[in-house]
Amino acid sequence: MTPEQLQQAINGHHLPSVLFLYGGEPFLREKALLQIEAAVLSPGSEDFNRNIFHGKGIAVEQVLEAVLTFPAFAE
Repeated sequence: MTPEQLQQAINGHHLPSVLFLYGGEPFLREKALLQIEAAVLSPGSEDFNRNIFHGKGIAVEQVLEAVLTFPAFAE
């Protein structure tokens, strides 16, 4: 997905269930992350419905558990 496609997905609220942000520019990754969070998280739900994983040392089981867990207070 290109940055332009990601922006279209954010604006249209058609984001995939899982996103992997990468690239050489940390500012752009952080900007995209903040836009995604604003589009999908209700204010105050961040502590319950957000999982962030950082590269090395993460176990596949941890990711799978997060992906298979239903959001807290989902409608």
